[in-house]
Amino acid sequence: MSLDHDSSGGAFHGTSAAWLVGPRALDLAMWFACAFTCVYVLTQSGFEGPWYRLQDAMSFTAIPPFRHRILFVLVARAIEAVRPAFHAPRCYFLSQVLAAGIAFWAIRPWAARFVAPAGAALSRPLLLLLLAPTFTYWTFYDIGIVACYTFALWALVERRFGWYLVVFALATLNHENSLLLVPVALMLRYGSWRIGARGVAWGALQLVLYAGLRMLLFRLFPVESAWQSGKLQYNLNLVIHDPAQIARAVLLVGVWLVMVGARWKRLPREIRWIFLILFPELVLVAIVVGQINELRLFDALMPVIVVSMLLAVGIEPRADAGRASGAPGAG
Repeated sequence: MSLDHDSSGGAFHGTSAAWLVGPRALDLAMWFACAFTCVYVLTQSGFEGPWYRLQDAMSFTAIPPFRHRILFVLVARAIEAVRPAFHAPRCYFLSQVLAAGIAFWAIRPWAARFVAPAGAALSRPLLLLLLAPTFTYWTFYDIGIVACYTFALWALVERRFGWYLVVFALATLNHENSLLLVPVALMLRYGSWRIGARGVAWGALQLVLYAGLRMLLFRLFPVESAWQSGKLQYNLNLVIHDPAQIARAVLLVGVWLVMVGARWKRLPREIRWIFLILFPELVLVAIVVGQINELRLFDALMPVIVVSMLLAVGIEPRADAGRASGAPGAG
């Protein structure tokens, strides 16, 4: 099964010389350039926080909630097993090359699901521009959130529900916020909150999968809590005593909201559904268990913002975007 919507061709299709300068080669070059630049910017603008040491993450001794965000930690450990001489930062950055490669590969077919081919080609540099300001301290999971959410949402709108469950499981190993996908998956599959018995079973299947994986993580890597306490008080103190710290995040999220609202009525219905469910969930999570000065808490929204911005700046929608996923409630 291919995720690539590119349909290059032409009179010289099939010749090696034409391939080197053809649409597929240019698309591959753009993917590589964006993924490489993403990791390079991460190395230059990020830092290793004392609360999240890369070596602690790789030895599964990081404090909660970081200890259970292991998907790309496992990649780094595999790299270390092959090359024991590599130190933790090198293993980390190599794992993020994979995460960025997946994220930037997935964003184009996701965008092509809603916008014309010219717009889909711009999705990768746009994602790079959106991601760069979110980098603060180095983590194994932030770019992975973008990758997992993009693939999960693509699978849902394409009605590839088996693939969605696989990605959902991987997303749970990457970050516990995969739980936020469950109501999105219900709406995208049934197009209504009146989901019936089959919808209840669909939601229950995801919750059982999530709970099973989380219980396994707690058993394998015991910790005393699932999150850090005191975040709500911390956020209230920021708002009252140090609002300048949250100004950057508020400004950039505000720009995103303006771009989403600019063509709200013309956005594909799936994009509107995802935004109306996911954005409030992310805000609530940021306030209660996160830190509202960290823009990275909204990484899961990147696929929606990319499509919304492309449409807001005048990129034509895909002609069959409203019909490609079939009727809501099917399946």
